Amino acid sequence: MPETTLVDTSTFYGTVDEVETWVRNKEFSGTTDLTTTNIESKLKRASDRIDQLTGKAWRERKVVGWEVSPSISHQQKRYYKTAQPRSSPAGFMEPIDPWTLINLQGRYIKSITTGDGDSIEILLPREEVDITADEGRADGEWHLDETQGKLYVDVGNFAVGPVRGGGLVARPRVRLTYRYGRDTIPERINEAASKWVAADLINTDSYGAVLGGGPDNVPDMTTGASELFAGAMGVLNQESAKRIL
Repeated sequence: MPETTLVDTSTFYGTVDEVETWVRNKEFSGTTDLTTTNIESKLKRASDRIDQLTGKAWRERKVVGWEVSPSISHQQKRYYKTAQPRSSPAGFMEPIDPWTLINLQGRYIKSITTGDGDSIEILLPREEVDITADEGRADGEWHLDETQGKLYVDVGNFAVGPVRGGGLVARPRVRLTYRYGRDTIPERINEAASKWVAADLINTDSYGAVLGGGPDNVPDMTTGASELFAGAMGVLNQESAKRIL
């Protein structure tokens, strides 16, 4: 999968206040061993890990210059090689799917437009063809399923020569620059990030019995941290299993 970067590096999941709710009697300020800035740095790292683990983002991320091979079927290859569609068992000519699929990193892809620095480029042996402006399901070179993160490119872009019969280029490639991510952060994601950071604090520092809870129901540090981390991972595993956000 391609590497991604944040469009707004100040955006992250969870808050210092939420972390404090899981770490009892601890207030992160300039007068303590951990400051608000320290906790925010930990939340930012946890947020990056959440995006990586789920393959999604609840903030805008960008993929730049990702080169990928599209998925081209045997039927499509045969059609461009022989210029003949496939016949069905009944003897009818079956139409060839004109689209080749690319599964993008992320879901909820932002509109791909040249004005925002996005691009879709076909990489051929002797040239690079920018088709970003040629969007359209009916008469364009590509179309996009934003929610599912699927890009469909006309397989004809990879044909050898202007006339069918020459086949497709040996190593079809597409270079992509695009943005993805939701515009709002669900509370379950904020809570998962806060629990993750709280678990890390408890595991890496000697605070004593710092977890919130009544006096008769305060777990030891190891148990409490494990429960917090398990709660965070439960949410993230559910998100990873979902096909859409």
